[in-house]
Amino acid sequence: MTPEPILELRTVGARYGAVDVLRNVSIAIPKGAVTAIIGANGAGKTTLLRSISAMCAISGEILLEGQRIDQLSTNRISRRGIAHVPDGRGTLSGLSVEDNLRVGAISNRDAKTKLQDLEKIYAYFPRLKERHTQQAGTLSGGEQQMLAIGRALMQRPRVLMLDEPSFGLAPLILQEIFRIIDNINRTEGLSIILVEQNVRKALMYSTTAFLIENGEIRSSGPSAAFLENDDIKKSYLGS
Repeated sequence: MTPEPILELRTVGARYGAVDVLRNVSIAIPKGAVTAIIGANGAGKTTLLRSISAMCAISGEILLEGQRIDQLSTNRISRRGIAHVPDGRGTLSGLSVEDNLRVGAISNRDAKTKLQDLEKIYAYFPRLKERHTQQAGTLSGGEQQMLAIGRALMQRPRVLMLDEPSFGLAPLILQEIFRIIDNINRTEGLSIILVEQNVRKALMYSTTAFLIENGEIRSSGPSAAFLENDDIKKSYLGS
């Protein structure tokens, strides 16, 4: 049985100025699952996430649980429940770890609930609790990625979008990040869209995958099938 979609893109196109980057992209993101978006550099993966967040000019329709969001501002889309962790992490380097997390919960929420959410984030990321008074800009790359994900989770999103979470990370830290992502999905049933340069990891930790090439969706299906596909192996898995 196909899971109910939480997010749908219907014939979405995206452009920067006069340059078309996405063309007629139609996908359904399953509710409660991890969905991988794979493809070569420049294929349009990051632009797909930016389209959902209203960070570039688009055509077509984008629906969150059946309601159109493609005409909303980035801020209003975030408030509707889509949290976007961009490549480069985007932590507020001059603020402490805890203040960064509190920024994620800046919309109407009482102090008791914010504290409960903070403790939940610290349970997922014990390193952040150890460094809660430390300036974000002094954290390691892996810790900054944990902080960026934690701040997004403080929004209590319905959909979490992660753009290249492994970028610049050592293998052991990368493994830890993916383990935590998997734990969050299993514990909370959070819908996660994962754009990731490490295609093998992305497919191992996701349920569904979409392959994008030259701004168009070329194939889709269970991630396990992608791992066994000879063309995918040759082009993206190095085997």
